[in-house]
Amino acid sequence: ITCCDWSSDVCSSDLAIFRDIDHVMGAVDFIGMVSVIGGEPFLHPDLNAIIEHLLGWENFGVINITTNGIFSVPEEKIMCLKHDRVKISFSVYDQFLTQAQKRTLENNIRLVERCGISYSISHPLWVKPNELKSTEYGVERMTAKKLGCSCKKMGASVRNGKFIACSTIEVLDGLGPYDVSGDIVDITEAENLRERLIENRRRPYYSACQYCMDGEAEEIPAGEQVEEDE
Repeated sequence: ITCCDWSSDVCSSDLAIFRDIDHVMGAVDFIGMVSVIGGEPFLHPDLNAIIEHLLGWENFGVINITTNGIFSVPEEKIMCLKHDRVKISFSVYDQFLTQAQKRTLENNIRLVERCGISYSISHPLWVKPNELKSTEYGVERMTAKKLGCSCKKMGASVRNGKFIACSTIEVLDGLGPYDVSGDIVDITEAENLRERLIENRRRPYYSACQYCMDGEAEEIPAGEQVEEDE
């Protein structure tokens, strides 16, 4: 697996995310990049414990933590992330930020740099997804779509006890208009997980391929960052 996104809706005190980490990492040879995403990872009360648990495994290249950087992070929380396999990626939405948020972002970037942690800064491009509907593609067309799809390298995610091979499957599973449960691997049990993951990745196509529309997606303005009053 080249890249695997890791996110969770459950508190790590339940040990569910640690279970998912151990099951998946124990079943694969190597993952190039583990991307820890949200929502906002730095809002998770146990982010440092999650990163420390991941770092207990050797069979991955780098952990990439994606943040919008618009609220203050204590220096001690940042220092706990200092490791040669940890990188912080700042997603900058400066056209939507208040002056106060911009100052906080700048302070966080300086703090990460001062702590000696690898980081990057990007201005993410958002696109409007194509319509989700059944295309009634045949086997040959779906096989060709998966063969040429970037999901084979960069699309896999782990979320709440599930291994999900691509973003289309994840969207369909979350919204529920079509049943793609057969495309998903249950990782809550470690038994035969390696074999089940291999079988899933080697499928000629997924049922979700028939809902994956052709054509270029429309570029849209990035999401506005909203800060609620306490």
